[in-house]
Amino acid sequence: MTRLDLVVEGGRALVDGTPLELPPGADPAAALVAHAQDRARIEGPVLAHLRDGAGTDVWVNVGADGAVTPAEEPNLDSDPVSAPPTALSAWSTEPRQPGGRGWSNRFKRDDVAPSRRALLVGGSAIGALALAGGGWALATAGDDERPPEPASSTPSRSVILPNGQNAPAGWLEQAVWSVEDVADPKPQVDVRDGMFAVLTQPPGTGAVEVVVAGARDGRRRWSKTLEVGEIVTDGPFILNRDGKLIVFVATPKRLLGWELRTGVSFADHAFTTEDASVGFGLLGAWIGTGGRRFYGLTKKGLAPFDIPDKASCFGTIGDRMLVVDSGAQAWKLESGKPEPEPVKLQGPKDATPGGVVAVTDEVLILAWNTWRNVALRAYDLKTLKPRWTTPSEPRWEAYLGTARIAPDQTWATVGNRRVDLTSGKASVIAAKWTPVAISDGFAWGDDGSYILACDRSGELVSGKPTHRSNETVIVVAGYGDQAFATSAAYGTPTLYSLNRAV
Repeated sequence: MTRLDLVVEGGRALVDGTPLELPPGADPAAALVAHAQDRARIEGPVLAHLRDGAGTDVWVNVGADGAVTPAEEPNLDSDPVSAPPTALSAWSTEPRQPGGRGWSNRFKRDDVAPSRRALLVGGSAIGALALAGGGWALATAGDDERPPEPASSTPSRSVILPNGQNAPAGWLEQAVWSVEDVADPKPQVDVRDGMFAVLTQPPGTGAVEVVVAGARDGRRRWSKTLEVGEIVTDGPFILNRDGKLIVFVATPKRLLGWELRTGVSFADHAFTTEDASVGFGLLGAWIGTGGRRFYGLTKKGLAPFDIPDKASCFGTIGDRMLVVDSGAQAWKLESGKPEPEPVKLQGPKDATPGGVVAVTDEVLILAWNTWRNVALRAYDLKTLKPRWTTPSEPRWEAYLGTARIAPDQTWATVGNRRVDLTSGKASVIAAKWTPVAISDGFAWGDDGSYILACDRSGELVSGKPTHRSNETVIVVAGYGDQAFATSAAYGTPTLYSLNRAV
């Protein structure tokens, strides 16, 4: 049985002494319990020791189904300790990590992971993450043919970062442009085709705006205001649907989408079941209903699919839904047709499947375990035949939550490695590197003390940082040589664009 030491200390959440990344405002105790539930789904039952500075000192059992029950203090001389992480971690239900190409696309038929925003909203820290079946209704709004609002004629003003907040090493303190009233201190910012999407909430309105602006100049191209009090649970994500780039967001009741260039409505799908949840990946968006029934966006619109047991959805290819299970079996399901025979994905010799690491427009990437080493193998989405394989390397934390894919999909960071997505060539960026964000040209990571940066070849370019991570603005994305970062030092979160210091 895996054993975890979970400690709340000074507002931090520690797992076996290592800090757990928390979204701003999240409850550390709730995040630690959610982490234990994730680990239990991966590795089997977990024995967790929960402690904090207020006198809490308890042991709990966390079942593979996420159930938490009291436990007796173990005999510490005989119980095994937890093993080092391997690619088996790929099947965790870890929430989407903001920064780079975010993901929330591992919704299995019996469990749904909470988004990072859900941790902020609240809810019990101890409870199963199971979904029950329920009624389903679908409504599609009419096409919005109104022209987009005029673009701003001037860019956002250039500003200096707030006092006490510093640029990441290698970038300037003077912002090229800024966007005020960002809706989240650590927002999801997606960048494609020279434009970016972010959520704002202007003061006094009570309503969230989806804003699209130019990545180079910060000029607003268009915005859409949601209903007062309507919460965005995930997004915005900019995804390619049949040759069009679409900005998607999800709320507790709707999946919404607009064309990136024009702001014209692309999708407005409402659902009535409380168990519905939306997943996103580079292959599109889908809606889960809490059982085997999923709805995927296809060329013909939103279509129903019934996925196999113990399988996860990863989006749609044309009119087919891509589904993969933990045994490295893949299906391309067609709506309304019998389930076809699965394709057994061919792995390296003597390797066992770890799970899906990433999906791009062209390849499906799986991790494979060989003893304590991990290798990645990419499969062509059209044929599901192997396209490339990385060397097998030790102590590689390669699973879905550790992958950051560049917007141009030519490279990625997976754990502390840089991976060429065209050839499979991989290299270590730094011994300690927790992925933070990625752009086409750079990636940012945290070594536990400082924010580091590497270029697209995987070489460190940040030099020796002088400001620690908690004194540095939060990098969330980038474009060209610019780093997009946020700070809430003055109370209202602001998004800044910083140029390279060269």
